[in-house]
Amino acid sequence: MNETIRKFYEETKVHFDNPNNAFENIVVPPETWTKIFYKTYPRFPKVSLYAENPKSNLEILLEKRQSARDFEPLPLDFGTFSRLILFAFGEKTTKDPALHRRMYPSAGARYTIEAYIYANHVSDLSKGVYHFCPKNNTLEQLLTGHFTTEMAQIQNIPNLNSSITIILASVISRLEVKYALRAYKLALLEAGHIGQNLCLLSTDLGLKCCPIDGFDDDKAIQLLDLSEDEIPLYMFNIGL
Repeated sequence: MNETIRKFYEETKVHFDNPNNAFENIVVPPETWTKIFYKTYPRFPKVSLYAENPKSNLEILLEKRQSARDFEPLPLDFGTFSRLILFAFGEKTTKDPALHRRMYPSAGARYTIEAYIYANHVSDLSKGVYHFCPKNNTLEQLLTGHFTTEMAQIQNIPNLNSSITIILASVISRLEVKYALRAYKLALLEAGHIGQNLCLLSTDLGLKCCPIDGFDDDKAIQLLDLSEDEIPLYMFNIGL
């Protein structure tokens, strides 16, 4: 990994049990954390927009999407789980096997993101941590058993009841060979594209979804046994 990217990543890690974590030195009034700000140009002409009815299915989904943090400890149907994973970051079906394209945009088709899934409550699927392999659209079981406590510690969230937790990590070197220092920005964008897929698909499938950035990077790396060149970027709790 490029040293500049490594330094920035190290400086922005979160450590909930360390008083010197990345959030600790931010001193702002609490109201700025909740107030929504708008930039406007009062002296310039304005044009009002409108959307004609009926709304499309996608427009309805966009309106319904919201983050949810309270989950029922109920099993997620395996068929629903499969659809969520396949259409969030699986490979598209194509007549040309050389065109290995996926359900989201990726800079230069470098596909830097790797997806890891903790299956906590999924019907017909053993509890454990899985890696998703888009080459064959399959799950590879890395760890077997209960890891809810570890996931809760990584996120600093007690009583975690989500059916699944998804961790998106970036093998940053796949982008560095083509985009150099811009690789970090492009990796974040790619994770964001996948995140929107997960949010909208969850809404469409009647599931709750909560995207999470505030998690302990080192604990996530340790649990997944990631190499120095692979960094976790984004997490999602999804369930009923």
